[in-house]
Amino acid sequence: VFSNSRQLVTMSESLNKVPDVDIDGHGRFKYILINVYDEPKNISKSIVRGYARAQWHC
Repeated sequence: VFSNSRQLVTMSESLNKVPDVDIDGHGRFKYILINVYDEPKNISKSIVRGYARAQWHC
């Protein structure tokens, strides 16, 4: 748990600009979990996306 807390404190500006969750407010659909990385700082975070317009996910 401590390492996750430290990661949040050192989160990069670029990762902070990426919304954690972006899901359509209407419809019934699946969502995807994506890991995004800031390679120079060697940190990452998980984000969730779900859109009614996306029938199929890769």
